[in-house]
Amino acid sequence: MKQPKRDQGVNGNIKAGLSGNVIEFPLNTDNSYTDHRHTDNSDERYTDGLKIAVGLLARREHSRLEIRRKLSSRGIEDGVISRILDVLLQRGDLDERRFVETYVHYRRQKGYGPRRIQMELQQRGVGDELLGDYLDERDEHWQQLALQVILKKFGAAPAESVKDKAKQMNFLQYRGFTMPQINKLFRDDTFI
Repeated sequence: MKQPKRDQGVNGNIKAGLSGNVIEFPLNTDNSYTDHRHTDNSDERYTDGLKIAVGLLARREHSRLEIRRKLSSRGIEDGVISRILDVLLQRGDLDERRFVETYVHYRRQKGYGPRRIQMELQQRGVGDELLGDYLDERDEHWQQLALQVILKKFGAAPAESVKDKAKQMNFLQYRGFTMPQINKLFRDDTFI
């Protein structure tokens, strides 16, 4: 196998190549070489990441953590992601409060209770201070929602046995309703 030819070029560049195919590479001031073909252009990564993030936000609201995870999974560095998040927050494209409000409304419409929604939001990086504003477990709307969910799933007939009642209660608990909400529902005359 032929050894590559390396020698100093006229302009202080390195000349390298195999028999006649010579390429010149510029040297740094300390006579070291940096291959610029393989370095990431952070401005290009920033622009690409910003386009991705705006596209994600155009489809639905996201939390900061969701955007961070999705950009990271696409190979964008943490420093670039932080810059993108700062710009999105500054421009108002990314808003945690708006995300929580939209998410709570959506999950509530699907028949989920406050505990389940709270857990899902925490997994998406939402802090407790925002959760308290939108997930008041004492709100009577949760009680009405629990009744609608149980009627939709099991019909208007009350549970005939302890086993059926336990099944209905477990279903509501799985859906994220609290035990006080569930117990109140089964104590009310409107359902039993």
